Amino acid sequence: ESAAFLKELKEFAASTPFEFPELQDAAKKMMALGFESQTVIPIMRTIGDAVAGLGGNSALIDRITLQLGQMAAKGKVAASEMKVLAEAGIPAWQLLSDKIGVSIPEAMKMAEKGAITAAEAIPAILEGMAEKFGGMMEKQAQTAAGKFSNMKDQITFILADLGKSLLPFANMVMEFAKPMLEAIKFLVDGFAALPMPIQSVAVGLAAFAAAVGPILVALGLFTQGID
Repeated sequence: ESAAFLKELKEFAASTPFEFPELQDAAKKMMALGFESQTVIPIMRTIGDAVAGLGGNSALIDRITLQLGQMAAKGKVAASEMKVLAEAGIPAWQLLSDKIGVSIPEAMKMAEKGAITAAEAIPAILEGMAEKFGGMMEKQAQTAAGKFSNMKDQITFILADLGKSLLPFANMVMEFAKPMLEAIKFLVDGFAALPMPIQSVAVGLAAFAAAVGPILVALGLFTQGID
């Protein structure tokens, strides 16, 4: 089921102006807040349309997702979440009052008394968002920035698949390199066991050899020039 959900999320990301890693983070947060996996992508589509319509980014997706999640956790509508949604550009009170057929002040009074459950409010708010902002991601995806985002997603997926294909080869290389790594470790351990004066001499000789090498090459070239 998780593999199927990941595949669906990749397809969703590839059709939106938002990138897969940020949508994946939002999906994880939604499930952590109690949303079931089969509802995550439809809700994210609605939120994504709203964010695209408002000109926002992944931070705004997180902000809206968090408020709806907190509302779901409380089990009822609270003024604090509704206020943050309004500040984010979502006219939550208007959307809710329209759906339940009352005025905004009446909806606020009902919420104060705990008379509006989250199970009633969240679908109403999401439905209102879909009506107000529906299709905005598709429009934004046609812009240069949206096309670039989709291209980045496609490249990410291709590289991930390529990495999986090359994994057996990488394992073979690691198996081949293991004896060499063990030999190097043996040499390092042996060097570490040497007395400090011998270590100093060895390092000095290595540095001398490294410095003399280029000099000898230069002298060889100089001698050839004389010839």
